[in-house]
Amino acid sequence: MSDPETQTFVQSWFRYAHEDLSAARATSVAARIRCFHAQQAAEKALKGALTFLAIEAPRRHDLNYLSGLLPAAWATRQPATELEWLTRWALDQRYPGDAPDATESDAERALGLATTIVEGLRGCLVATGADQPGDAT
Repeated sequence: MSDPETQTFVQSWFRYAHEDLSAARATSVAARIRCFHAQQAAEKALKGALTFLAIEAPRRHDLNYLSGLLPAAWATRQPATELEWLTRWALDQRYPGDAPDATESDAERALGLATTIVEGLRGCLVATGADQPGDAT
């Protein structure tokens, strides 16, 4: 990927992903919000990697689906069940009564998964010689 406009867009995806990771680390907010931001971080990193690879990033929250669009070498290395679990935080916690409230344990698990995904995909980009995709925060 040498197109400067695309490169800037990829960097933006990863900057947003790192901002969401920062929000997921904020222990002063509810666990459900931290889980939501962890899911968003993983989703944005996946969409940034897809953009880098010139694969259209669909407007979907399903991390398994997005991960499945990546070539095998770019796999998130997360079991489908973990990606499915993380995906649910994009939707299930939006309204009271839709699902049980998130716990601190959920927030820590979500943050760990998201961090692994974001940093793993960032590493794939760096390995290709791409400019630094977003700032690590």
